[in-house]
Amino acid sequence: MSPICKQIHKEKRLLMLASGVLLCLTVVYMYLLSATVMHVVVRKETTQSIKEVNTKIAALETEYIKAQHAVSERVAALPGFVTTPDKIFLQRGDTALVVRDTLQP
Repeated sequence: MSPICKQIHKEKRLLMLASGVLLCLTVVYMYLLSATVMHVVVRKETTQSIKEVNTKIAALETEYIKAQHAVSERVAALPGFVTTPDKIFLQRGDTALVVRDTLQP
């Protein structure tokens, strides 16, 4: 073979290699792009699911508090319990018996 034919075959192989690399890079780019879009969609769906679960939890907490108050009112209505007209608040003074830090003077 002549040197020109060898040069043409060499350039042809390099062109095929470059075309193959370009094709591979295009496929990898398309895959990564679609994976990114899928992750964004999954993230939005997960965020929406978390919001729905939080809403359900808040509704259940509201029902729990209502039930708790209903039980408290029924217990307060039992015989032997009376309503107090005045509320008494206790204050702890300096003379109260409390464990204190002995390191301070």
